[in-house]
Amino acid sequence: MHRLALTAAACLFLTSPAWAQADTTYTVYFGLNQASLDAGARDTLAQAANTYTQTGTSRVDVTGYTDLSGSAATNERLSEQRAEAVRAELVRLGVPESAIAVTAAGESDPAVQTPDGVAEAANRRVVVSMETPPVPEPAAAVPPPPSADMAMDSETNRGTEFFGGELSIGALYGYNMEDAGDNEKSSHLAGLNVGFDYAVTDFMALSLEQAGFYNFYSDDDGLGGRSAAGVDFTLGVTDIVPHIGANIGYLYGSGIEDDWFAGPEVGLNIFGFDAKVAYDMPFNRDLQDGVVVATVGLGLRF
Repeated sequence: MHRLALTAAACLFLTSPAWAQADTTYTVYFGLNQASLDAGARDTLAQAANTYTQTGTSRVDVTGYTDLSGSAATNERLSEQRAEAVRAELVRLGVPESAIAVTAAGESDPAVQTPDGVAEAANRRVVVSMETPPVPEPAAAVPPPPSADMAMDSETNRGTEFFGGELSIGALYGYNMEDAGDNEKSSHLAGLNVGFDYAVTDFMALSLEQAGFYNFYSDDDGLGGRSAAGVDFTLGVTDIVPHIGANIGYLYGSGIEDDWFAGPEVGLNIFGFDAKVAYDMPFNRDLQDGVVVATVGLGLRF
């Protein structure tokens, strides 16, 4: 879920008492590769528009920024999209378009200095600044730090966005269509699954999974495991992100003829909950005698 923070700071310019003025700034933060405003961002901009109405300032500067995780050209376009989204919302709230000056600063002037290629949530922002008459005792609000769930750790649209990395743990259920026993009957798998996903582009993520399970209704009930690596292609940039992909790995344990497998998967990430269904096709079986594996887990983004 996207978070935002408001900084309101008044600074007196000591030219003369008659012309002394202060800058009031409002800062809106974005998730990775995001250029849309959520409800919290709109509330912040409503406060900025109200300040404009009350003070009658003649100029509003809107400057968009990104972190350093993408290319310079991509980041300049993204910062312009963010600034334009803020400008459009201010106009909708009654600020004259002629009073707004928009600047796309790209990855320049980061709020937090980082090496090139590093995603930093505090740098993905739009700053709204306006000159207003000074107040006797301006109050300064300290912005809360952007939370980890904003980090998509490379300007990607993983959602929701995305994020750069997500570690999840949850339940696994599998339907094994061909048991290793003489009867070649089906069996069931139940256990725990640990997964790690990392977004590498604006539409693709790599994944690793390790599961431990118990194979039952088999001729040889017992413990087993599933180790898999995969690639997923995301289909959205909101808090509800479907994805499709493919896995390759190794399936082993009691009641299973240990072997490598490969197969497709589909999934859905909803506000940090990740659900996947995969069809594993062991290399030592016919195509129709694979294993259907479903996992549901809770993810921690970073």
